[in-house]
Amino acid sequence: MSSLFKAVINLAASSALLAAFAIAMAIASPAASSDSSTPSPLKRLAVLDFELMGDVEGSGFEAEHRQRLRMASARLRDELGRSHLYNVVDNAPAADFIERLSSGQYLHRCNGCELDIARQLNAEQVLVPWVCRVSNLVLTLHVTIGDVATGRIIMKKALDFRSDNDTGWTRAIAYLVRDMKERQRVK
Repeated sequence: MSSLFKAVINLAASSALLAAFAIAMAIASPAASSDSSTPSPLKRLAVLDFELMGDVEGSGFEAEHRQRLRMASARLRDELGRSHLYNVVDNAPAADFIERLSSGQYLHRCNGCELDIARQLNAEQVLVPWVCRVSNLVLTLHVTIGDVATGRIIMKKALDFRSDNDTGWTRAIAYLVRDMKERQRVK
């Protein structure tokens, strides 16, 4: 057998082996198993909208704060979804219920109503975020995560941050999610 012929045979065998390996890896990868009938191992998390309390009366920034609360709520849901820590559920099916409950009280002080919201959304856990504004410069982001089955708070966190503007809020949310990922990695 000529050396050229042997080289071609070896190349073909190597290519076939490489192709078989690539196919096996694709089949085994999590991205390939996107079968919707396979349940996600991630907990289903309802993320309620941010609430703002503290130094907000007569501030003249009501419209700005409403917009910032919407932005922060969407940002938190998005970052948690992209973090692969949770399967973030859509709050739309319980929108009327949430509106009714939040119209007369803060949801972070509603004595368990956040668990009722999460049950309506078929979530296993519920995250309740709020910000306490001490001044335009000093704010604190608070978060609790409650377990729907037991009613117990499984995480409670407060993060001080600076600047009542989109940048300050966005950085606080990014830090919160990074910290949650780090804590999950350490477990």
